[in-house]
Amino acid sequence: MSARDKASIVGVGMTPIVRRSDKSTLEMAVEASLAALDDAGLSPHDVDGFVTFQLGDSIPALAVAAALGVPVVRWYSELQMGGPGAALGIADAALAIAGGAANTVLVFRSMSGRSGVRMGRYGADGGAGDYRQWILPYGFTGPPQVYALWARRHMHEFGTTVEHLGAVAVAMREHAQLNPDAYFFGKPITLADHQASRMVSSPFRLLDCCLENDAAGAVVITRADRASACAHPPVHIGGFAAGAGPAPAMPSLEWPDFTKMYSAYLADAAFAMAGLERSDVDLALLYDAFTLAVIVQLEDLGFVDRGDGGPFVAEGNIALNGRLPVNPNGGLLSEGYIHGMNNLIEGVRQLRGEAGHRQIPGAEVAVVTASEGPRGGVTLLHA
Repeated sequence: MSARDKASIVGVGMTPIVRRSDKSTLEMAVEASLAALDDAGLSPHDVDGFVTFQLGDSIPALAVAAALGVPVVRWYSELQMGGPGAALGIADAALAIAGGAANTVLVFRSMSGRSGVRMGRYGADGGAGDYRQWILPYGFTGPPQVYALWARRHMHEFGTTVEHLGAVAVAMREHAQLNPDAYFFGKPITLADHQASRMVSSPFRLLDCCLENDAAGAVVITRADRASACAHPPVHIGGFAAGAGPAPAMPSLEWPDFTKMYSAYLADAAFAMAGLERSDVDLALLYDAFTLAVIVQLEDLGFVDRGDGGPFVAEGNIALNGRLPVNPNGGLLSEGYIHGMNNLIEGVRQLRGEAGHRQIPGAEVAVVTASEGPRGGVTLLHA
């Protein structure tokens, strides 16, 4: 049984993206969920499935179900992960609906990413047990240190430069200037600003790294044959692949090629399920926890040849009027960090033609990625 086009996203919702919220993760989850349900023209009584993902930093799915007053939960899933959850959560919901386990599933992520557990800080996902005891003495204290080495390898192999990284940061900030919901709305930067920002882990400077903030995002997914009855035109889930390449355990010391990420191993399967070609894609929502990830994923997904990602972004091709617009919302670098849920929500808004001044004209197909490095997911959405 194929899950292609069996499930559709019919509602999206987000809380304001703030530095520090005075609300709990439960309160933010309920706020985002109610906004998504209202956007869909549905009520909590229409929901019979839930998916959430977290790293010990949030609240369970059934706690949100209870707070919403959902009468019966037929199916739910608790994913213990960060970035990949934005893709795996959508895949879980789509498969549950395609298999008849649920009719309408609410997928949410709520996180106090600044006032609570900070993902970029040592200890966010555990102490010094398991593999950490072997890597902490060498400076592997968080994601910036791990992915900085991936960046260095890409630079070594292909001549990628810090200016290429900066071009990504500047483009994401430019897009955020058209998004009033973005944390960095009204705060443009230049390439000189990028180069002058403090070093975090060479070659990553502060402006190469995504935001840390408090926020929640939610989407409502329902059976495709029910979707047209909702308040907005549905966005169909055409294809997906959520998993990993070889040696996926972080920090992937046995990864075979540090110039590639999981997306190189999963992209073909997602496109095949959706029955789409790269030329069909109108915009890309790429997980940009670090600037390098945009460059590598453009290559991994097959939009440019390997090694050409840096020049591609430097030439302006990921701008709103470029060959392949990337993250019109500003992405994780400049809109906010909800472990990729905000990029997914932006994809839905773009395909519904509701993105205001940042709208990509005629957008009908979007590719959305979740996470970077050895594991994650690729999702194809279409109007």
